[in-house]
Amino acid sequence: MPVFILKSKVPHLEPPSEKSHQIAKQITENRTLTEHQRTMIAGIKRSVASDDESNSPEKKKRKKPQAPNPLSCLKKKSKAQPEKTGGRKSRKRKPAKKEEDLMTLIKKVT
Repeated sequence: MPVFILKSKVPHLEPPSEKSHQIAKQITENRTLTEHQRTMIAGIKRSVASDDESNSPEKKKRKKPQAPNPLSCLKKKSKAQPEKTGGRKSRKRKPAKKEEDLMTLIKKVT
């Protein structure tokens, strides 16, 4: 296990000891496979690969481009304006302009 040392707010790792190097080397050597294990794994992989080839699933079909929604292609209906049955038509009027008094006009000019 490495040891952390803080020097002026910066972490430093102390290098592992020689015994730690030896133990790590032994562990990695024990993890390697023997020749017999390698041949067995290769045989199993070959048998699984041959089974997969015979039972391979069919390719998925691609979807073709489709036509647009027929309802979206219809012409837009114009909105019917309701007719008033009251005789006169009302019209919008602009608000009347307010007259400014004489003192405000003099202040604007100067």
